Amino acid sequence: MGSRASAIPDRSIRICADRGGTFCDVHASYPDPENLNERKELVVKLLSQDPGNYEDAPTEGIRRVLEVVTGEQIPRKSILETEKIGRLYPSFNHMATNALLERKGHKHALLITRGLKTSYSSGTIVRGYRGKGWDGQGDAEGPGEIVKGLSGEAVRIMKKPSMNLTLYKKPTLEHSNSEGYRSLAIVLVHSYTFPEHEQIIGALARSIGFTHVSESAQLLPMIKMVPRGVSSTADAYLTPILREYLDGFFRGFDAKLKDGLLGARGGIYGHILSGPAGGVVGYALTSWDEKLKHPIIGFIGRGWHVYDVSRFDGRYEVLDINTVAAGGGSCLTFRNGAQPGPACYRIFPKIFGKSEKEPLDIEASRVAFEDLVKDINASQDKQLGLDEIVYGFIKVANETMCRPIRALTEARGHATSKHTYFGIKTILIHRYMHMKLQEPSSTFYTPQNKQTLISRLDKMTTQVRTELQKQGFEDHRIHIERMLNMRFEGTDTALMVLPTAADGEEEDFEAAFKRVYKVEFGFLLDTKSIIVDDVKVRGIGKTFDTLGQSVYAEVAQLTQTPLPKDCNKLSTRHSVYFDKIGRVDDTPVYHLDKLEIGDVVEGPAMIIDDTQTIVVVPGAKAVVTTKHLYITLE
Repeated sequence: MGSRASAIPDRSIRICADRGGTFCDVHASYPDPENLNERKELVVKLLSQDPGNYEDAPTEGIRRVLEVVTGEQIPRKSILETEKIGRLYPSFNHMATNALLERKGHKHALLITRGLKTSYSSGTIVRGYRGKGWDGQGDAEGPGEIVKGLSGEAVRIMKKPSMNLTLYKKPTLEHSNSEGYRSLAIVLVHSYTFPEHEQIIGALARSIGFTHVSESAQLLPMIKMVPRGVSSTADAYLTPILREYLDGFFRGFDAKLKDGLLGARGGIYGHILSGPAGGVVGYALTSWDEKLKHPIIGFIGRGWHVYDVSRFDGRYEVLDINTVAAGGGSCLTFRNGAQPGPACYRIFPKIFGKSEKEPLDIEASRVAFEDLVKDINASQDKQLGLDEIVYGFIKVANETMCRPIRALTEARGHATSKHTYFGIKTILIHRYMHMKLQEPSSTFYTPQNKQTLISRLDKMTTQVRTELQKQGFEDHRIHIERMLNMRFEGTDTALMVLPTAADGEEEDFEAAFKRVYKVEFGFLLDTKSIIVDDVKVRGIGKTFDTLGQSVYAEVAQLTQTPLPKDCNKLSTRHSVYFDKIGRVDDTPVYHLDKLEIGDVVEGPAMIIDDTQTIVVVPGAKAVVTTKHLYITLE
């Protein structure tokens, strides 16, 4: 092992690999060999599929990272040693997303309750009822043992679940297995409060030969059957695809990786939305100011033609992620919607071709648009130029991207102008584990029931904290959030509520619910009782205490230096079309790594690096900070 590799401590390299539909990005953080107290960063971009050069993009990206960090040449297709890697977080959300969009998931079967009021004809297993139960109130309707379910409801067991009782379904499962089904989703209507029957069917299915079984109550412990069913069928449809890929991924590394090095966690939805969910955490950590509390609209690129929009206002809600152009769509056509294709990209890293150093064919994009101009002008009296048509398509794309922003802000009672990013005067562009428990509930929120709910939250808090401590997080770096999923009686819209200091000194969930409900809908149903559908505790473990001062604080203290038009930091000039002012033939182009902290680039201009192209429009200015480009608009 070379001297540079010897200087890198074992388990010190942190790697995140994100494979999208078109491109794969690998980010690494590692100790500076010349000063181990400092860390350096490295980003590698490559094609997600390039069979002429490598079999798997994340593995190839990690190989390149190890070559740079250790200074040693590592042949392609060799088994990668992982003793230097401390954390590896791969994201394969494109695998699940593409399989879902292209309907190429795993062949699977669904076992579900027949009807909504009763279960199988051979005997209802569990049923809700009105009347006397575990609390001794009222009169029960028929025979059967009354027990208290997980949700707090009284349920009547007409026949106790057992393997013998379940065997009547064995021929059906065996037939499905013989037909080639190896993945099974189980969705029973009352399993949210009495999951034992799903567990027994799951055990039977596994004994028959099903290699993947998704039990709805285990996967998503909530009352509503539809979301449970969607989760379990999606899991049965897509998880086997991911497992097949991961088996191949592991073969590129030594055995230590599979034995516990891998950092990815979560079910299938964690993979479908792991990229944008990670993006929410990333922009929240780097853009949120605890003093100013400006809400943030995050615009996360998940591949070069897929974007996810989300909102952060100081805490991680149940993520509401709106996706734009999933599955491709960068190249618009006049009549037939979207067709993805690299001919529509402009400034881009040279990573194509057999040598992996060839640029995109810009002329192919120009020719395609010129043909499109002819088609459009032939269909109307007004004749448009190439620039007008191309920018018209950009406007269509921008409007499409703005719709989910409005859905997350104005449609929910939040003023867009008070947000950062598309909010609309300030934009932040970055330069380069949590655990939760949820249980169903079915009870009114009353002073009498509040203590029971608090006791459940206390118990779940202990479980979450203990699990995070087992994962190595120190107690003072564990943050706990306790929530109730609440709704007004007679309505079907529940809101996950986290009380704040403004709601009262103690956990006043009722005040918090009414506050959130008023913001969301603009009115309250004061005559209605409040029902709790779910109880949830989330624990967030941090490996650091702070990322330093916020970007807003840094900008306030920064000495800003506007760059003259002909400064030596100018890389080149390029002809660029801008709205309202038209084409600017000598638009300055800067490389981000040549700019210094405090430099101010005024529009019109462009700033580029190996992973992004930033257009600074006329009237805007971009300030270079430690970790961001701080862009303000007039």
